[in-house]
Amino acid sequence: MSSTIETKPATTAAPERLVRDSDTFSALAALVHRHPTAHAFYRDAIALIGEHFQSPYAAAQVRSGTLSLDECTESTSDGAILWSRVTQAALLEAESKWQAIARLYNIDGNQTSVAVLAVPIKQNADGASGGVALVAACEDKQGAETLLFELRTLAAIVSAIGPKLTATAEPEVSVDLDVARALTKASEYRGLEELAFALTNSVKTKFSCDQVALGFVRGKTIRIVSISELDGLYPRSPGTNQIRQAMEECLDSRETISMSAVAGWTTDASSADFRLHLQWSAAIGSASVASIPLLVDDVCVAVLSLTRPKGVAFDSAELKKIATALQGYARALTMLARSGRSLPAHAADSLRAAIKWVAAPGRVKRRVLAALAVAVGLWFIFGDIPYRVSVPCTITANQLQNFTAPFHGAIAAAYVEPGDQVQQGQLLFKMDTQALELQSAEYESEAAVAQLQATQAVAAQDLDTAAKATATLHVLQARLEVVEQQIRMAHAVAPSDGTIMSGEITKRVGEVVPMGETLIQFAPHDAWRVELKTPENQVLDVHAGLRGRFSTLARPDDPVSFTLERVNPAADLKDGNNVFLATATVDRNPSWMRAGMQGVATVDAGDRRVWWVSLHRWIDFTRFHWGS
Repeated sequence: MSSTIETKPATTAAPERLVRDSDTFSALAALVHRHPTAHAFYRDAIALIGEHFQSPYAAAQVRSGTLSLDECTESTSDGAILWSRVTQAALLEAESKWQAIARLYNIDGNQTSVAVLAVPIKQNADGASGGVALVAACEDKQGAETLLFELRTLAAIVSAIGPKLTATAEPEVSVDLDVARALTKASEYRGLEELAFALTNSVKTKFSCDQVALGFVRGKTIRIVSISELDGLYPRSPGTNQIRQAMEECLDSRETISMSAVAGWTTDASSADFRLHLQWSAAIGSASVASIPLLVDDVCVAVLSLTRPKGVAFDSAELKKIATALQGYARALTMLARSGRSLPAHAADSLRAAIKWVAAPGRVKRRVLAALAVAVGLWFIFGDIPYRVSVPCTITANQLQNFTAPFHGAIAAAYVEPGDQVQQGQLLFKMDTQALELQSAEYESEAAVAQLQATQAVAAQDLDTAAKATATLHVLQARLEVVEQQIRMAHAVAPSDGTIMSGEITKRVGEVVPMGETLIQFAPHDAWRVELKTPENQVLDVHAGLRGRFSTLARPDDPVSFTLERVNPAADLKDGNNVFLATATVDRNPSWMRAGMQGVATVDAGDRRVWWVSLHRWIDFTRFHWGS
C-alpha cells in the first residue's frame, strides 16, 4: 500500500534535525575543495546525500552546459534492486512536474514504512537542472515531510555550488569544442588544399598580413599547400623555397618564431639560431616575418608562416591569438590530408609508421617479429615449393583377355560371374562336347577301317589300293586331332590370378553360340594402371614422365606411386566435364586393388614460386572473367 504527499514550497521545518545533521552540510562544502570539476562534485554529492539518509537506493540526473550526469548508488541488499524502478519513476515525475514528491509505502508483513522522495534541482540562467530521488526508512507522513524538507535543503545547496564549478573547472572542454567546430567546418571542404586556401586568406584579412602560407609536415620536411591569394603554387620558385626552408626551421625548433626590423633587428630569439628566417626577411625587403607550429598531441603537423610590411611587427600576444584560433584546425588538416591520400602515399605512410613502430627503443620483440615478417615475405616472393596437381582418377586393367567360344556349340556350364576373383587354373566355363565326342569316335572307327584296308592291300601287293587307304587314314587322323583340340578348348581355365571384368555367362548356359563370340573378359591382377581425368585448366602442367601417387576411396591410408606414360592430346567428355585422359603405370600391385576403384591422384609438377602456387588460380580466374 502507498500514499502520495504532494508538497508545495516547504512550510514545515525541522530545525532540530538540521542542526543534528549539520555535518552533512559541512561535508558538501568540503567537496568543493576536493573536486575542482563539476562532474566529480555532483557524483560524490549524490553519494553523500544517499549516505545521509541511509538509503538503499539513490538516483540523480544533472544537466549543466556540457555536463550530463546520470548516477545511482545502491546497497548490496536485495531490496535495492526492488526499489530502483519506483525511485526512477518518482525522479522522472518530479522533473517533469517540477515539484517535490514523497510517497509512503507500507511493507506487507512488516511494521516499518518506507518513503520514496524525489526533488527537482533548481534551474536558473547559470545553474543546473535535474533532480534527485532516494528511498529512506520512515514511520509516518509527518516523518516523510521532514525527510523531504531535508532532501530539498541538500539539493538546494548542491544546485548552488555546482554551477560555479562548471564555470571555472574543466577548461579542456572549450578546446574540445573548438576542435569539434573546426572538424565540422572542415567537412564543408573537398580537400586539404581547399581548406588551407580558406584558412590562409582568412588569417591574412583578419590579422592584416601581407602574405600567409600554410605548410603540411611530411616526415622531417614541409610541403606548402597554400599561399594566400595564389591559385597556383610553384614549389621550385625561389620565393616558395625560402618560405619552405623557414617553415622547416620552425618545425625543428617547435616554437613560434617572429622577426622584424623596427629600429634595427629585434627578435625573440638569437638571429644566429634562426638564420633562415633572417634570409627570408632580407629577400622580401626586410619585412616582418613569423612562423607558428600547429600541434596535435604534441606533434607538429603543420606550420603557418606570415609576413607584414617593414616596420609593422608581430607581437607575442597577437601570435598567440593566431595560434589559438588555428589550433582547432590542426586535427582537421591532418584528417583531410589522410583522407585525400593516394594509394602509394597511403602505403608509404603505413610503411613509415611500421618502421617507426619497430624502431622504437627497447622493443626487441618487435624487431624480431618484423625480421620474421620480412623473411616470410621474401620467401613468399622469391621462394620455391613443390607444385602438385590433384585430379580424380580411376583404376583400370592394363590388359584384358577375352575368352571366346572355341567352336559353334552350346554352353554346358558356367562357374564365374563379373567381379569374381579367380585363381590360376580355376575352371571358368565349359562348352557342350557331346557332338564332338561322337564325331571323334566316328573318325576313330573310320581310321581303323582305313588302316585295315591299307594292311590288306600291302599283303596283296595292291600298291594303288594301299596308297589310297593310307591317304584316307592320314585325313581321318588330322580331323580327329582337330576335334580333340576343340574338346580340350571346351574347358576355359584362368591363366593367372585375376578378376572377371564382364560376361554374365551363367545366364547363357544351354545357349548355342557361334565360334569366336566373346563370353568372358578377364583382367590379371598384376597388370593395373591408373587413368587420370585432368581438367582443361591443368592439362599443361602434366606430361609423360612425371611421378605421382594416388589414393583410393576404399584405401585412403595406402597410397600407391605411379609414373605418367601418356596424356591424350584430345579431350573427352566424362561425367559432363571436358577432361584430358592421362594413363600411368603403378609401381606395385597390392592385393586389394580392383578395377573401377576411384580416388585422387597427385602429380608432382616441379617447383614453382610460393606466390604463384598460392595465387595462380585467383589470378587466372580474374584474367578469365575480367581481363581485357
